[in-house]
Amino acid sequence: MPAAFLPATSADLYYLGFENDRALFSDGSGAERRHSLGGRLFGRHGRWDWDWEALFQFGSLASQQIRAWGFSTDTGYTFA
Repeated sequence: MPAAFLPATSADLYYLGFENDRALFSDGSGAERRHSLGGRLFGRHGRWDWDWEALFQFGSLASQQIRAWGFSTDTGYTFA
């Protein structure tokens, strides 16, 4: 059920996994394992529309830990 302040909102939750046994970067090489967890809220109400997404990533490259995050938004208003 959408929150009252965001009527007509849909949601997506997702997981992405990535493995590469021979990763090569300028600061390291070896087995790479990445896990990404994210969520998205999107919808429209009246003349407003929105698409908001947040992501957290964790994993490892050889013996180094990977931690990253991101947020994006696409919010709009349609004029008459």
